[in-house]
Amino acid sequence: MHIEPVIWDSAFFHLTIGKINEGVFNRQEFLQEKEVFDLIYIFEKPESNNNAAISSINAVLVDEKITYKIILKNEDEIDAAIFVYTKDEPNDKLISLTLQSGIYSRFKTDKNFPAEAYEKLYITWIKKSCDKSIAFRILIYGEMKNPSGFITLTGNGSEAQIGLIAVDEQHRGQGIGRKLIEAAITTAKNHNFTTLKVVTQGANQQACLLYEKCGFVIDSKINIYHYWNKKDAYPI
Repeated sequence: MHIEPVIWDSAFFHLTIGKINEGVFNRQEFLQEKEVFDLIYIFEKPESNNNAAISSINAVLVDEKITYKIILKNEDEIDAAIFVYTKDEPNDKLISLTLQSGIYSRFKTDKNFPAEAYEKLYITWIKKSCDKSIAFRILIYGEMKNPSGFITLTGNGSEAQIGLIAVDEQHRGQGIGRKLIEAAITTAKNHNFTTLKVVTQGANQQACLLYEKCGFVIDSKINIYHYWNKKDAYPI
């Protein structure tokens, strides 16, 4: 086993962060290698026998990452209230929606991270989506200046993926989330992708149910643990 450095996260959070991919955790080797890291992400399949060993080192289970997928077959019309967001920078409402989108994020639920770290991460995410560094399309529901919801799409090869999605808390229960997902499906199909995936947290049961109602099926599940080797290392 080898703990791999996570370069981008380390630079962004100003920590020395490593990761262990699923299926390779070894307790003895972990104890020998861990000292150079402030934080270690450990990924493991839920059915693996390694989960007991991971728990024994006091690593905290912070997320059950569920990946859903749908095979793209049909092209449908996009709801008339959905538009493409065309600005290079997110407006204040889009930033507010972005922060709402990550309430189940492990970077928010793990209280070893201060709130400003999670906020900075998600604001960077939406800014890079707007300038098309990591997304080829942002769809919004409602007015450009004051959208009620939004969804972002990335693509690689034949596969598209939903990145961020949120509906404003004042407009939930109106079917907006489903309309945004259906628009994402149609957009991905129109861009010649054959599969659309989305990653969510197992704790976000409403999101899981919505994806399943829209025709997505579970593609994989991964447990994610955080092991804080130096809990006082975060530069507040």
